[in-house]
Amino acid sequence: MKTIVGNSLIGLFAIFIAVGPVADGDSMVSFMFYSDGIQKEFVDILDNKGINFEIDNDGAVWYRVSDAEVVDNIIADIFFRYFRKNRIMYTSARYTNLFIKRLEEAIIPYKVVIIDGAKWVYWEDRYDSKVRAIMKDVEKTMRNIRREERIRIHGSPR
Repeated sequence: MKTIVGNSLIGLFAIFIAVGPVADGDSMVSFMFYSDGIQKEFVDILDNKGINFEIDNDGAVWYRVSDAEVVDNIIADIFFRYFRKNRIMYTSARYTNLFIKRLEEAIIPYKVVIIDGAKWVYWEDRYDSKVRAIMKDVEKTMRNIRREERIRIHGSPR
């Protein structure tokens, strides 16, 4: 029987639950990313690495404490790739396309990752100050485009 001994939230992205001993004396712990796409990737990596695990009805992955070091490294790698600071997701495709165009013009390498249907754009730390300037430029450009559209449609910028 599994006994929950702790529960902590890791940001808004995942949940970790510690659990007491099982029949053979080892303990089980669980982990779940809230993003279905990232959770599937997590499960695929565990499967490819030969980690024994179970998935409960909520979709959380349960694994033995004896595998925790390997699994912790997998989780850390996923967090680094998806949840680091150097990323942005615009709700507007127009913003995203303009942002990507400006990155390409500035010859800044980037990666686009789709997470649960949203397009996230990532870049390396060393380009952060240049990218922040591009972000400001994109915001300014989009404000001007929206202003011009309002004038064209309504005859006024308001």
